[in-house]
Amino acid sequence: MDILSNKSNYYFHDIEFDALSDVTLDAKKRGIESCVKTFCGDSVQAFLNKEYVLDRNDFVFLDPYTPFDNNAEGFKFFDIFEKSISVGSMTLLWYGYDNLECKYGISNYIKKIATKLNTKIWCFDVWLKCMTNNDFKINPGVPGCGLACANLSRESINVLGKYMNIIGKHYSNATYCTDEASLLTESIEY
Repeated sequence: MDILSNKSNYYFHDIEFDALSDVTLDAKKRGIESCVKTFCGDSVQAFLNKEYVLDRNDFVFLDPYTPFDNNAEGFKFFDIFEKSISVGSMTLLWYGYDNLECKYGISNYIKKIATKLNTKIWCFDVWLKCMTNNDFKINPGVPGCGLACANLSRESINVLGKYMNIIGKHYSNATYCTDEASLLTESIEY
């Protein structure tokens, strides 16, 4: 919210009321509470509702651990991601994964969305070097995660890449307990 202008609107959906209370409190401290809307419940259904209209002034940040999880109606966070990008909203999707097979599945799906919408999507991934196709040797909380973004300024894209590189360098010789826990990083533009 610090990077975007006060002309932007912020929509926060979560199934946890306390997380939304923290967002509301922070928005009040920043003096932008009129730009922030919070909703407790199924965010996938809410965002895909036809009455929920997004535009180019909106910033949509999605943070499911697994973006392929379906809600009761069979929709997933990737459906919101696609809707948001297609109307030109500034969009950032955080996702997690536990193995390289999931990482590649997410990357391939994002590439399909970029091709379908004929738009650029940037991805920044950080994962444990010890991760394998189907497993991970250690789990410090999140073995791998990434950010996919579209309709952001070039400056914002550059900052995301800069911070990803800082994280990768900082953890290039890391250990977790007694195990090697170095991170690998990757930036891809689709």
